[in-house]
Amino acid sequence: MKICPKCQSHNVYVSQRGVGYDFYVKVHQDHDWMVATQDWETYICTDCGYYENYLRNKEWLEKIKSGAWDSWKKAE
Repeated sequence: MKICPKCQSHNVYVSQRGVGYDFYVKVHQDHDWMVATQDWETYICTDCGYYENYLRNKEWLEKIKSGAWDSWKKAE
């Protein structure tokens, strides 16, 4: 992401593990359980403050896509 999707600013910066808690982002595995990862990156706009986190763990992304983690539903 080089342009902010909220304000169209070009002042977007990226950091490994930029926005998270205690160096982790927690991802729902099912309705009652979360797993922590340090494998994400954050993009942030320094003009409006908008940010996005991107999970980089391909195995977890495949589990979400396949329905193995039942707390995730495809957006329609």
